[in-house]
Amino acid sequence: MINISNVHKSYGKVKAISEISLTLERNKIIGLVGNNGSGKTTLMKILSGMINLDYGEVFINGERLNYKHNLLIANLIEEPCFYPGLTGKENLCYFLKINDRENLNLSKYVDLFNMNEHINNKYRTYSQGMKQRLRLIYILSRDTEYLLLDEPLIGLDHLAIQILKKELVKQVNEKNKTVFVVSHNIKDLESICDEIIFIKEGKLVNKINMKDIKKRNRYEISFFNENDVEYAKQILVEKIFSINKNKVIIELDDETMISSIIKSLVDLSIKEVKVVQDSLTTLYLRYLGDNTNDK
Repeated sequence: MINISNVHKSYGKVKAISEISLTLERNKIIGLVGNNGSGKTTLMKILSGMINLDYGEVFINGERLNYKHNLLIANLIEEPCFYPGLTGKENLCYFLKINDRENLNLSKYVDLFNMNEHINNKYRTYSQGMKQRLRLIYILSRDTEYLLLDEPLIGLDHLAIQILKKELVKQVNEKNKTVFVVSHNIKDLESICDEIIFIKEGKLVNKINMKDIKKRNRYEISFFNENDVEYAKQILVEKIFSINKNKVIIELDDETMISSIIKSLVDLSIKEVKVVQDSLTTLYLRYLGDNTNDK
């Protein structure tokens, strides 16, 4: 488990992150979502030990973060220092060795990411997609407890994306690992994450459980007469989630309640009643807005 307590980091006068406190539990895939410049990569680098925090505390498995945790954490954050003149395999073997890891799983992941035909070619001949696959092979071959992945899908084709997503789920389910991942591909995060953390301007905005989102019973009731919304508000009271012109969205504890709700509104000009399911995209807009110029 990773515990983060009141972490702050500034670059000069610019606050990158502040007052970040959260827990990353084992056996979960946790997504980190935020606009450009919101502090996502800074947080990843702190957890990886790549940069020091200004103040606050980070504990890995109950022990304060230190250089020894390099054996527990594998990160995909910055472009690796793979040597252009070495082959893909030579690079992998070398970096696994200096990180005190044997290459027992190497052939498994080379095969998984369809790199057998290219693994003995010089790294400088690789396309961007092949370089990204090699990075992922390296990270997974280290077989660490924690995987910190910053934009792991960049450069990958559709097949490689599906392979990676399936493998991350497998790593969590079969090896009880923790995956902390940043991606601007909202739909891919939504399909694999157990939890999503929203960050804006360096501060934690919200943390949600994806199972809870799927369990919510929300209904949108629209009216022909916009004035009926005011009458509906008086009847529905605490069940109202949001209101927009001639529409009311309600949230119910039990989906069977919708029948009695409609009966209570029978004298109003109901136009339509439909189920509303939150998506990660709607949550992103709700918590972060559409401003991509956060500092």
